[in-house]
Parts: sequence; C-alpha cells; structure tokens
Amino acid sequence: MASILLRTVPKSRLSDDVAWRIELAIKGGEFQPGQKLPSERKLSQDLGVSRPILRQALQSLESRGLVDVQHGSGTYVASLAHEFVAPEQWLQSNEDRVRAFYEARMAIEPACAALAARRATAEQIDELRANLDLSAQTAQKDDILTFIALDIEFHSIIARLSDNPHLYHALDQIINPETDARQVIHHLPGHLPIAQARHEEVFKAIEARDEEAARSAMYAAFSGLMRELKNVSS
Repeated sequence: MASILLRTVPKSRLSDDVAWRIELAIKGGEFQPGQKLPSERKLSQDLGVSRPILRQALQSLESRGLVDVQHGSGTYVASLAHEFVAPEQWLQSNEDRVRAFYEARMAIEPACAALAARRATAEQIDELRANLDLSAQTAQKDDILTFIALDIEFHSIIARLSDNPHLYHALDQIINPETDARQVIHHLPGHLPIAQARHEEVFKAIEARDEEAARSAMYAAFSGLMRELKNVSS
C-alpha cells in the first residue's frame, strides 16, 4: 500500500487535509513516538502543497498534542500520539461531538445523493464504481486507514456529482477536518463490511437514476449508523 503521505492533496482542502493525512500516517504507525518527520521541503513536495500550508497543518497537529515542533531541529511525533483508547470508551466520551457530526451530514448528503442520481454522467458513475471496488478490497483486508480515505472520497464524489457547489462546499467543510470519529467507528468490530454494504446501496440507487431511492439509501446509512453508535455508547 502506498504511504498516506504520498497521495497528493487536492488544493481545495489545504491545511486541514494536510493535517489529516499526517495524522493518519502517525496513527497508522508510519512514524513512531519520538521519531522525526521528514523535512518541510520533502513533506511539502510529497503532499503537493506549499510550505506555508504545511506549517499551518503542523501547528494544528501540535496544538492537539500529536507532534512537537522544535524550531531549528525539526518536527517530532509526540510521545503520546499512539496512546490507545478503546473505541467504546472514546464514543462515550465524545457522544455529543459524534452526534453533531452525523446530524450535519444527514442534513446535506441525502440531497447530494438525490441530485447525483439526476445529474451524474455515465463517466462519473464509473468513477464512483471504481471507488467502491477499491474500498471492497480494503474492507476484505481490514485495511482501515485506506478504507477511511476511500470513504471520504466516496462521499465527496457524490457531493461533487450533485453539481451544486454550495452543497459540495458545505460537506467539504465538515467531512475533512473530522478524523477521530471516523477512525474510531471503523475500528468497531465488523464495521467495515457494514459500511461497504451501505455504500453499495447508495451507489445502486444513483446508478439506477432513482432520486428518491438514492436520498433514502443515504439517509438510511446515517440513521443506521447513529442507532449503532447509540447502542455502543449506552
């Protein structure tokens, strides 16, 4: 699997997405506590962004305790960056945050799915199918980090296929900065096949050009997830 760091960041996401990719690399074990990250020059080249954007991302990660920026020396992974908290415990401690995250997505994404069913071209539907094929492979391998990246891409593609820049922008502001909830949820036992099956239902409705079925499938995916999370955190 290619390093998380070597996937070029779309320019629209800027520092939040850069921080997200570095965080996934750290939590996925590419860098160990106390290890020095590559130089700013190399990181910015690998990620396809400018140094000022990279520095903003590193400042964000430092404020959250994931890295230690030592001026004149470099950036190091913080000693507690890999500290493990059981998914059930994390969800109980962050119940309101997770609920707000998915409530906002439930308000936006069913509309995106319905519009995508109406407006997507055959080539764009093929793009969505390719994403699903890759995520199916990663789900079978239990490759959580790659599945997370493909999960975000799946929902972003649908928002783009809605051909409504306001909906796309609204989702982009929500879906990219929030990484902790997604990582915890996908670590729940048996969750990846469930998430993949829900994506398949949304795709089938979009491919069939059935707007109401696409809207309902997307809403059902989130409402089902929220019921499961309520059971876990209770």
